[in-house]
Amino acid sequence: MEKNFAKLASMFLLSLFMVSGAAAAPAGTDPVLMELLSQGSPDARELPAVPSPGKSVPAGAPVVIAVSGLDFKELGWGLEVKDLIRIARLLFPCEEKGALRPHCAAGNLSALSSAVAGYNSRYAALGGYDKGGSGEFALPDKVYGENYIEGVLKNGPFTVIPFDWSRDSKDSAAVIKEFSGKLKKVHEKYGASGRPIRILSHSWGTVLMYNALQNLAAEGSAVKVDKFITIGSPLMPGNVLVDMFMLLKIRRQDLEAAVRKPSTVAVWSNLWASRDPFSNNIAAADDNYQVDGEVGDPEKELEKLVMVPGSLGKRIRAELFRLKDIRLWHASYFAGYKAELSTLNRTIDIDVFEPRVMTPLSAR
Repeated sequence: MEKNFAKLASMFLLSLFMVSGAAAAPAGTDPVLMELLSQGSPDARELPAVPSPGKSVPAGAPVVIAVSGLDFKELGWGLEVKDLIRIARLLFPCEEKGALRPHCAAGNLSALSSAVAGYNSRYAALGGYDKGGSGEFALPDKVYGENYIEGVLKNGPFTVIPFDWSRDSKDSAAVIKEFSGKLKKVHEKYGASGRPIRILSHSWGTVLMYNALQNLAAEGSAVKVDKFITIGSPLMPGNVLVDMFMLLKIRRQDLEAAVRKPSTVAVWSNLWASRDPFSNNIAAADDNYQVDGEVGDPEKELEKLVMVPGSLGKRIRAELFRLKDIRLWHASYFAGYKAELSTLNRTIDIDVFEPRVMTPLSAR
């Protein structure tokens, strides 16, 4: 199993080099890697017309742009390393003083590949995936279905405009350009009437919108966003990934300095969870809310009991995995999070979406 994860991690890392164009494949790569490295970002598609609201909303109601993240099947059980390196390429140029920086040189990625493979195999073993998968806590497909962010907003007192995209990170360069154009169209249609424009984006959708907003700011665009809400954003990844980035000579302070609040945004709010490795506190945001901030550390209590044999031990391991389940925490911002820890006689029940997302988006 660990061998398979290592191979996948290596494939992911070497497929990173196509964010903005083709790169030469290193010698000795197999045909699958050659094919991955030869994939370029598609040209930006023709901008669709801004949709008209499909429901009646109060006069002057906010306009909310909804942006979903990657197709969650890409995330798998562990870390989406190829996408996090793509973030590094978006934030840091590949060349510095004529030299190729470590995160863009294939020869420097082996240590990171090994670290990620180790993390993934440990995570998979905890969840029982090395025995065919536990399946007990699998998310229903509908949670990460097409336009899932638009879906959770549909009953709000505002106009919802989905910014659809392929949900494949290799298309990022083209999609960022497309989103910049669509933001201009939304501003032209609604901004002049004084309706506040707000954005809710999740996961990789936050990376796309952040870059689109920064591009508009750089060109001096008149687009103004009243509220930018990022949930589960890998713009500043979790501590476990920050530690791994050190292997590429990218430090925490480098990441923090590279992510700046776009001048096109009035208020930036960020929601994150310490158990979601694809999110973290973002220093540039106006406010940060940690979803699991009051959960404490029940993992330590369960880890002391993890070797208990029989059915009790199996239940303890299942409860421990639920506390660490990346899929559940990455969805908690809009789906909530609940865990029955019968071993500890404790229930965790967190509602994030209504108080932390819907309320600020609806405010007049």
